Amino acid sequence: MSTESKRINIQYSIDLSELPHEVERLYSKAIQEFKDIDFPEDIGNNILDYSTARKADEIRQKIARLDLILSDVQSIVSSYVEYEISSNNPEPEVPAGMPQMANMPDLSDIDLAEMSKLFNGGSDNELQEPNQRAE
Repeated sequence: MSTESKRINIQYSIDLSELPHEVERLYSKAIQEFKDIDFPEDIGNNILDYSTARKADEIRQKIARLDLILSDVQSIVSSYVEYEISSNNPEPEVPAGMPQMANMPDLSDIDLAEMSKLFNGGSDNELQEPNQRAE
């Protein structure tokens, strides 16, 4: 059996009231991981030794575990903050089947005849041939 640590992602639900405790549990785990990192100031007489490489790898692996735990904490807290924002500022409901359009201008008072003149070079009913250019 390999000593290499394997990670899996799991998803489960908890009651909202339990969320602070769960985040505290993960944060405490991160603090313990941090405290367990043994970063010796004196690495011996020969820095270019296999033991230096082994110790550096051990430290990097512990830092990676710490990073993963803090990533989980950050993800959970960010999701909670987004949830709180969305529950305090609900978006207006759009009827089913109606596409939601962002920043559409109000065209209710636009005179389409005037708009047509604008696009047709200022003439009322003058149609241009496809090969003519408006000048």
